[in-house]
Amino acid sequence: MAVVLVGAIFVGSIETIWAGEITPPGGKAIKVTTYDVTGDNVIQLERGEEMGRFNMGGSTVIVLFGPDCVKWEEGLSPETRMQFGQPLGHVLRPLVR
Repeated sequence: MAVVLVGAIFVGSIETIWAGEITPPGGKAIKVTTYDVTGDNVIQLERGEEMGRFNMGGSTVIVLFGPDCVKWEEGLSPETRMQFGQPLGHVLRPLVR
């Protein structure tokens, strides 16, 4: 699973609950962070728990899964506007092996 946080042009910053403020980074380089999925450093959230926030503005969150990992909710399309807490779908198999 991959989560891409895309800040709109006027977003002040992006925060996650596990790393605090993660943007804006200095310079023009794209920042990529990979987190360990084993041991004591696993980031695990309960259903509906806050993952992070965009400070001062709305933006986009892109969620990517491998094939056959998720059963998406009926009626979703690229134009669907989502609300906080609205389900996207259900995981069909464990994400960590």
